[in-house]
Amino acid sequence: MRLTNIEITNFQGIRHAALPVTESLLLVSGPNGQGPYL
Repeated sequence: MRLTNIEITNFQGIRHAALPVTESLLLVSGPNGQGPYL
């Protein structure tokens, strides 16, 4: 899957933001308190 755009609406004081993804991006997700520490 390839992300081309990230859109945020009404999140922690951000009314709206649309961010284009123009470069390679690696996302790592998991439960809170788990996973790699960078």
